[in-house]
Amino acid sequence: MTNELSSKDITSLTIPSCPQPFIDLKYLNDSHDTPKIDLISPPVPYPSIDGEHYVASMSKAKFLTSDTSSKKTLEVTLSLNTTNGYKNSDFDFEPGDAIGIVCPNSATEVNILLERLKLVSKSHQPLELNLKTDVKKKFPVHLPRKATLHDLFTHYVDIRRPPGKAFLRLLAEVTENIEEKNVLLKWCSKEGGKQYETEVLFASLSLLDILLFTSSCHPSVESLLEHCPRLIPRAYSIASSPLESKNMFTLAFNIIEFPEAERRQSFRLGVCTGWLFKLAKESRLINLSQKENEMDLHKSMATMSITNGSEHHTDIIFYKRKNHYFRLPTDLEAPVIMVGPGTGVAPFVGFIEHRYHQKQNTSGIGPMTLYFGCRKKDDDFIYREKLEDWSSDVSKNHILSELHVAFSRDPDYSSNPERKYVQDQMINNKESLVSELLENGGYFYVCGDEQNMSKDVREKLIWCIQSVKGLTEEEAKEQVTKLVSSKRYLQDVWI
Repeated sequence: MTNELSSKDITSLTIPSCPQPFIDLKYLNDSHDTPKIDLISPPVPYPSIDGEHYVASMSKAKFLTSDTSSKKTLEVTLSLNTTNGYKNSDFDFEPGDAIGIVCPNSATEVNILLERLKLVSKSHQPLELNLKTDVKKKFPVHLPRKATLHDLFTHYVDIRRPPGKAFLRLLAEVTENIEEKNVLLKWCSKEGGKQYETEVLFASLSLLDILLFTSSCHPSVESLLEHCPRLIPRAYSIASSPLESKNMFTLAFNIIEFPEAERRQSFRLGVCTGWLFKLAKESRLINLSQKENEMDLHKSMATMSITNGSEHHTDIIFYKRKNHYFRLPTDLEAPVIMVGPGTGVAPFVGFIEHRYHQKQNTSGIGPMTLYFGCRKKDDDFIYREKLEDWSSDVSKNHILSELHVAFSRDPDYSSNPERKYVQDQMINNKESLVSELLENGGYFYVCGDEQNMSKDVREKLIWCIQSVKGLTEEEAKEQVTKLVSSKRYLQDVWI
């Protein structure tokens, strides 16, 4: 253990009281049927969904980044299932919509967790959950009353999210080794807030990580079910237009990687991105070398796309997410300005594709401008062929009036600070940007990282307005505030 704490150090900390147990678990005998998992009708609805569930299967997959890219971006095509009684005919989507995919936890991590808890022998035995008598707590509404441990840890609770402070306090209570206990107590203490953020939250330590490095910690399985949060659908923006196809749509996402680090016990992939990547491999929609496996993406990766590979398809359950006005303007002639670095460009590919199809039936299509950014031109300029074709004046598919691209780590471009990020390209084109937005009634869209990029984009837009219009900073901020209130400054951002 590193950063060892003495008992004297611990006694000076403000430690929260230990949470009291409130769930009773009773194993049922073998005469009971194994409870069926119902992912279509969960005990309570998932948050932020709009309407009923839909079912699709993965029909295509391809990498959008090169073998040498530090990030691996995968595009998948989902086709609505119209057989087996699925009612998908009412799935209507528009560019800018997003879906939430119902995904399981990693089977490997679930099995290791059950081994760590010494519950493998009981993992498939039917059980019943109830609220303890004489407690004021409410039963977790996302948990089914009857299930198996395997199914609970696979489909219902999020074993990857870093444990909260109350959870850590409970784990400390059942940890025998004093050094291990002290680390947990420090993290859950009032004084240990910064260490908790740095060593647990920012380090993405999971419950399993913590149980593996605190070998003397012996929590009850009931306590884990009490404190593990709900496993909720993961959100992805649709990257295509219904005018291209109503029965299938595409998604583009980075395959999230968590390298091995201090106390993070092993390399792993994102919960949902790893699962979708696994499905693409199992269905033979992408080709990897024989040495390749899902826990090692840094070896050579084939970028070819294969369709209709294996006839085995896993049902992918998804919901449409609530859309707060992140859609194209109803006025086809209104200018559209889009800022989407990395996979933030995904919904804008749908925007541009939609306008391209609308252009076939009308001549009154307003200008579209895209600000895109990535690290290196030849590695992760995703959708490059499409975007350059759409923006070419000589192409029959021309629809994108302006394409401004920034490469933050490309030696041929990043040495120029005026072209490093999308915000820099906005400044370089401030006159046309402000003119389209304020004088021609344009709409401004931002998609991507909320913590850094989206805030910087807003600040740079304020600066552009201030510079072009000769306004004070407060007057420029007021202009942006008006754009937001009139639904002409719209964001789809994530943390």
